[in-house]
Amino acid sequence: MADEDRIVKIESAVAHLEQLTETLNETVIEQDKTLRRLNQQLEQLTERM
Repeated sequence: MADEDRIVKIESAVAHLEQLTETLNETVIEQDKTLRRLNQQLEQLTERM
């Protein structure tokens, strides 16, 4: 495999990993929002008891 082909393959893999990282980050952010909301609801329910 020529050096140029290897570089293209590596660049493609890095681009794919960057996209996966961005998707994972978005998922973590959404899960954090959900957890915060659920914790707030739990606190409110606990106060009512």
